[in-house]
Amino acid sequence: MPAEKRGFFLVLEGLPGSGKTTICRMLENLGWKIFPEVATVLGASGIPIGDRGDTSSDYLIFIEETRRLKEIEKSLVEGQNIVVDSYFPTDLSFAYARYIRKQSSAYPTCLSLYINAWTTEAIPKPDLYVYLYTPIETAVERQKYRNKEDFTTLNLDLLKNVDAHLRFVHEIFEKDVRVLRIDATKKSAEIVDGILKATKPR
Repeated sequence: MPAEKRGFFLVLEGLPGSGKTTICRMLENLGWKIFPEVATVLGASGIPIGDRGDTSSDYLIFIEETRRLKEIEKSLVEGQNIVVDSYFPTDLSFAYARYIRKQSSAYPTCLSLYINAWTTEAIPKPDLYVYLYTPIETAVERQKYRNKEDFTTLNLDLLKNVDAHLRFVHEIFEKDVRVLRIDATKKSAEIVDGILKATKPR
């Protein structure tokens, strides 16, 4: 039998409140396999995230992100199109922002591990990053409607550093991976349509 065609590896990046979870659910309804944001999954188990994140949570997020790489790779080899809600660039960017605020000391170690894993291709490379761009003030306002305050990131300085570091990672370390920036204030259906067009063979 012919080998299964490798699935498409899509990653959604963006600030909290940019609509990543909504877009993931819409793609799931179209047959994509979803890998939820690691930080949110850990937050549901009581690990401090968002504004409350610290050294231990940054390490735990990085460890869990690494742990599920085998499942991601297995799905891709089986021909499944997958979408990951936030990946290593987001994890590193939050660790960086908390490090700058002296809220966490995990960033230097996580960065070193990431660079080594990326350069040795131990981390599966996405076929496409979609960065859902949201003005920081808009991201904050959207989060105010969430039910659980423990999951929110409302500190403007922290969010600004996350946003800046995300761009840095894509432009410096992962410049060989295509990045599509989409205005997250657009209607969700329009965003999904743009993503699907970008995932088609060029």
